[in-house]
Amino acid sequence: MKPNERVRAVYQGRKPDQVPLCLDLSHWYKKNRNVPFNLAGLAGVDCVKRWLDTRLASPRLIMAAGDQVPTDAPFHRIAMLPELVEKYGKY
Repeated sequence: MKPNERVRAVYQGRKPDQVPLCLDLSHWYKKNRNVPFNLAGLAGVDCVKRWLDTRLASPRLIMAAGDQVPTDAPFHRIAMLPELVEKYGKY
């Protein structure tokens, strides 16, 4: 499935092939443009894997990294989310 098809499937109550991923990098962008804002730490791989396990209870799950991504998070940690969803988010 394409990313937009995954999101549509969840909204329509269908099970996608993996958890959809929607990134909101607005806070990261603000930090890198010197706009003050601060949030607490970014979770590690194990935490992301545990969160993705919630898909087993319901297919109505969308991963949307946004407000919980701290402004000073290294971009490579944000960029690895699609790979983690691809690897651990299959139904």
